[in-house]
Amino acid sequence: MAPKSDWTLLINPDSRLSDNFFSECERTLESKGKEYSIISFLMLKDNQEEKKLIDGAGDIYHVSGAAWRRGYKRILSEEYLRESEIFSACGGAMAIRTEVYERIGGFDSDFFCYMEDVDLSFRARLMGERVLFSPNIKVYHHGFGSTEEKSTFSLYYGLRNALVVYWKNMPLPYALRYILHHILFFGVSICFHTVFTSPKILGVPFGFLRMLPGIIRKRLDIQNIQGNKFSKTLMWMNRGWFTPFRKK
Repeated sequence: MAPKSDWTLLINPDSRLSDNFFSECERTLESKGKEYSIISFLMLKDNQEEKKLIDGAGDIYHVSGAAWRRGYKRILSEEYLRESEIFSACGGAMAIRTEVYERIGGFDSDFFCYMEDVDLSFRARLMGERVLFSPNIKVYHHGFGSTEEKSTFSLYYGLRNALVVYWKNMPLPYALRYILHHILFFGVSICFHTVFTSPKILGVPFGFLRMLPGIIRKRLDIQNIQGNKFSKTLMWMNRGWFTPFRKK
């Protein structure tokens, strides 16, 4: 049997690594690996005309349950060239300590696609782990190679899975504290896309309810082990009322 690596790399299949990817990856894991158990890389658009356009610099999570790529479609600037702690890594370009990945149960196969990286980082944070964004490790991403952006498919599963992440991981006192944020985001999003994208988006709440028994079982396990670490997790969440609609 081959020896197990200390770290597990996760890269989208439609991505291309920068020339110095492995040397920068090794340097960062050696210098930051004791403090952070998840490292998120800088994803840039893989297009000759868009080499300075960001595809993702980690993920932002909002108290409503919304999540989006940090820096998505923005011009690469000083803000995204600094190492910084973030809420979640993007699953298309990240490294996670293998022991942590196995301890938290890896990716949840119930997600099928979308939000599984946020769920992974959320569970890791509830166990006291930290997430770092490292701009020196670069990946060039073709983007939406398997599903079209803003398609009915991506919107349906993105919204449904966002509901799953929220009610699977968010401790009940905080879910109740931010329930109006939650209702505002999902209510507006589902109604808007039902009218302007596809009537199928109206099925998002019903898709979530079909998964509810499994969500409750997993939630009980997660909440039993998270202890008092949630306050440190909450500090990395965005709280602005309208931020999820502006995605800034």
